[in-house]
Amino acid sequence: MLRRHPETIGGAALLVVCLVSGVPVLAGGVDLAIPLAVWAILFGCYVAALATTAITSESERRMLPTAALAVSVGTVATLVLTAPGAGWLPILLVFTAALAVYVVPPGVCWLLVAANTGVIAVASMTHGARATDAALGAAIYLLLQVGVVASVIADRRREQANADLAVANTELAATAAVLAETSREQQRLEIARDLHDALGHQLTALALELEVASHKATEPAAEHVARARVLARELLADVRASVSELRDRPTDLAAALDTIAQAVPHPVVTVTVAPDVETDTRTTATLVRVAQEVVTNAIRHSGARRVDIDVRTVDGRTVLDASDDGHGARALREGNGLTGIRERIEGTGGTVTFVPHDEERGFRVRAVTR
Repeated sequence: MLRRHPETIGGAALLVVCLVSGVPVLAGGVDLAIPLAVWAILFGCYVAALATTAITSESERRMLPTAALAVSVGTVATLVLTAPGAGWLPILLVFTAALAVYVVPPGVCWLLVAANTGVIAVASMTHGARATDAALGAAIYLLLQVGVVASVIADRRREQANADLAVANTELAATAAVLAETSREQQRLEIARDLHDALGHQLTALALELEVASHKATEPAAEHVARARVLARELLADVRASVSELRDRPTDLAAALDTIAQAVPHPVVTVTVAPDVETDTRTTATLVRVAQEVVTNAIRHSGARRVDIDVRTVDGRTVLDASDDGHGARALREGNGLTGIRERIEGTGGTVTFVPHDEERGFRVRAVTR
């Protein structure tokens, strides 16, 4: 699935610069230590490996991007050493070091910067430069690499911090929504108990007293006693109906899910709850936690820009469908989050289905409660 991101534009620009930097050599304007055809093949391998590294850098399977990076490092060093007079060709070393931040730990990146600097110094001296000139050129590229790598590392850490904050906000919003619904239910139950224990008992006693009075009263008081008896019974029935309504009133699932949606600025979360959906407190809490895990997964893993949550009633069961527009996963691996979703749904007697990737959407979850 194609996605438009600023990184896509940056990657395209990087590819153009790589190609342009190799044009003077490919045009035959630079002396080479190896045949031009061999150099061209190595250059093509480098571009392909660099592109593969960029495309797969966020993949859960680390073997492919790591291998592609290793090929990039080896080929670019060979390209620079065999074309020492190629002008701006060493800039490719800077790009490679910057891209390495997305694949390997920072410590390895700094080792790569040091190795690239040595390659530049050796290439300069091979081209006949004086030691001072070679050292100056190597120092310039060293500073370039340090600046770029440090900037990318800082940006990655900022992204991670923002993601952690978004996840924390999601968890806090979900907890607040569940606590709010639980608190409202407790308040309703307390009111229902008070109505039943106080008014219910007193009205029952009043109805009994009026029943006795109706047998002893004479006209014209008997007629008024009979009316009062009817009113007492009707009022008692109303109280009992109110108590039942308070106990059985469904929770506000839509408001609870909206709390999560509003707490996350990115990705954009849209919530749709069908009007006929009615859930108790337990089911509401379960679905809120499922939505929390879906949003958390989108933030941490899929790189999604949008998450859609749809809740409706199907054959008497409440069904939650959630999906994002991220890159998904080729294989499903249930971590703590997905395992938690499965345990919550199955704990209600329901079922859950995970679709790690399809043609139109990224990761998808369908949860059916009892």
